[in-house]
Amino acid sequence: MIYSSLFGTQLSRDDEFESALQISYNRWIAECCAESDRLRWVAVLPMRTPELAVKEIARVKEAGAVDLMTLGTVGAKMLHAPEFERIWAAAADHDLPVAVHVGWSDPGTRFRERLHHWTGNNDRWRRGDAVAKRTVDVVRQSEPG
Repeated sequence: MIYSSLFGTQLSRDDEFESALQISYNRWIAECCAESDRLRWVAVLPMRTPELAVKEIARVKEAGAVDLMTLGTVGAKMLHAPEFERIWAAAADHDLPVAVHVGWSDPGTRFRERLHHWTGNNDRWRRGDAVAKRTVDVVRQSEPG
């Protein structure tokens, strides 16, 4: 089974941007594995946007995912928080197990804050935020219906 190592840490402070990245990854890996009889893939759950996670579970099941992956926490929230119940129910309804991956859901963006402190340069991150917004817009436009 193919697991993503990219999402072993929080990649953005922006919930929608990170969810867009995760959904884009799931689409890409589904396309890569679609013609193979041997490759199986694990979908990344956009846990910071539970309503999108529930929709994504149905979509990835149809696309061929054999498992779902999440980190051990969602920011400071534990996986047994009530807001995630609908995600676990959707996974069960679609007969998809959930793998809890060891990783840091503590914001990886703390590195960005430290880098700014060390260098005093924040221009690169402002440009990155503009790219993030555009990525979210493109993913939204590409959604069917």
